[in-house]
Amino acid sequence: MVTVLFSERSLRMLADSGSYERGRAYFDDERVQKLVVSGNTAKATVEGSELYRVLLTVDDVGLDGECECPYGAEGFFCKHCVAVALAWLKAKPALKDEPAKEPAPQRSLEDFLLSQKSSWLVAELLQAAAADPQLHARLEVAAGVRPYGDDLRLKLSDAIEILDFVDYKGARAYFRGVDEALEDLTEYARNGGVGARVLAEYALDLVEEAIQQVDDSDGGGLEALEQVESAHFEACMAVPPEDPLELADYLVDRALSSGYGVFRGAISNYAGVLGRAGTARYRERIEEAFRALPPRESGKHDGHRFNVTSLLEHVAQVQGGTDAAVEVLARDITDESDIVRIVQALRIKGRDEEALKWAERGLIDFPPTSGLRSLAAQCHLVAGRRKEAAKLLWDNFTAEPRTDAYRVLADAADELFPAWRKKAHAFLRKQPRRANRFSATPDYAPGHTTLVDALLSEGDIDAAWRAAKLGGCRDKTWLRLAERHAHTHPADAIPIFLEAADAEILWKKRDSYRAAAKLLLEAQKLYEHTDRLAEFKSYMAALRLEHKPKTALQDELTRARLP
Repeated sequence: MVTVLFSERSLRMLADSGSYERGRAYFDDERVQKLVVSGNTAKATVEGSELYRVLLTVDDVGLDGECECPYGAEGFFCKHCVAVALAWLKAKPALKDEPAKEPAPQRSLEDFLLSQKSSWLVAELLQAAAADPQLHARLEVAAGVRPYGDDLRLKLSDAIEILDFVDYKGARAYFRGVDEALEDLTEYARNGGVGARVLAEYALDLVEEAIQQVDDSDGGGLEALEQVESAHFEACMAVPPEDPLELADYLVDRALSSGYGVFRGAISNYAGVLGRAGTARYRERIEEAFRALPPRESGKHDGHRFNVTSLLEHVAQVQGGTDAAVEVLARDITDESDIVRIVQALRIKGRDEEALKWAERGLIDFPPTSGLRSLAAQCHLVAGRRKEAAKLLWDNFTAEPRTDAYRVLADAADELFPAWRKKAHAFLRKQPRRANRFSATPDYAPGHTTLVDALLSEGDIDAAWRAAKLGGCRDKTWLRLAERHAHTHPADAIPIFLEAADAEILWKKRDSYRAAAKLLLEAQKLYEHTDRLAEFKSYMAALRLEHKPKTALQDELTRARLP
């Protein structure tokens, strides 16, 4: 049996910091598969953007690794090697970490090497590199004669470019591969890789183009853009640009042309890299873009204009604080949304009284909106003016009498709410009634849904039931009401569950059949509670007979153990 002559401590020294941390994450995520240990070797596959085979060998000198990934092919001890090494350590406990004190022979060796001529050291190092592919690759990359970036560029294009549309089912696997490639890019940039900034800008082009060809419902594209921005910043930090003015131009041009908010907050991060001259150029370019904007058309959204003003606002905020940002925003007020941005900027800093003045100005100068009224109400609440806040929120409620607007009004009015509640209920009872429930052609009018919701939340179940019977409500509210009402009036609730089950069956889908079975189970409980189980069995017999050809429905009813 061979003793594993390495430890986590020596492993950290063998791999660079980025590879070690990524490898540790891969090991923790259980991406190491099919580990086979035989004597002084270990083989395994690691799940990355694809499956990579790894071979580790250990001898008296230490640990060596081979991996199929581009970084490993260059001779580096990559993150996949790290992951397998950690799995090997877990499978066969290693020796304890090396002693903290350095052995005397090692110190003597260092003293000896420091005393030798550089020509002798170069000759010895080249001889060692000739026998060690990993060392040879590190030296070539350090010298810039064999840039790893060539392979990484290919990996980025392979992972990101899309030849055809990627649907939602395939998006997760696609973005997993993109994430893998961008992790390598960030690691390369952080370590000062040759041409890392150019590679990051290339990756940004690829990702922005690819997003248009993939279902990004889960936000994978935006996460990828954030990764690329991070890699670009790491590259600039590791190797500061020779021309900060050129970098400033790139950041501005990219931010202005992007439809995804790329580099919108760049000035916060890049100020140190840009320096005084680059930062001045950055602001000058944005000011120039702002002056070039045509007169704004009220009520019309202009994406380019929003980009320009957002950039200028951010620069002003960073350099001059909130007052400077408000001054910028105040230059271009044409509708209520501009006022909202000013109010929000002031409120973030706790300047609610100033924010309220701007909100009140907006409510006078432009058609009032629920958003601006809500902001103004929040300013009043901070100062303890509940009456003024409730008046604004009442206008929101009557404009759109939804359940959430009712609750916001109740919370804001607090001890004053009883008077507002009476007024609100009277207003809700006058709303048009909903004509039907659980219909194949549903009536989408809310009916008295908000009133029913309000009464349910206040615990007045009987009043909620009367309101629903009189004015109707949405189907989901009917079911919630039936569940609550059934505690005291089970017979009243039975028809609601039966109607809801019939409506689900009409969809003719397996999921809807399963939902119908659950509803019928609820009805069965109520029939049992009212000693009418024989009646329910007769109902189920008729229902099974009516829908006899629907084998999927019959199957779901049987699975639910219904009669």
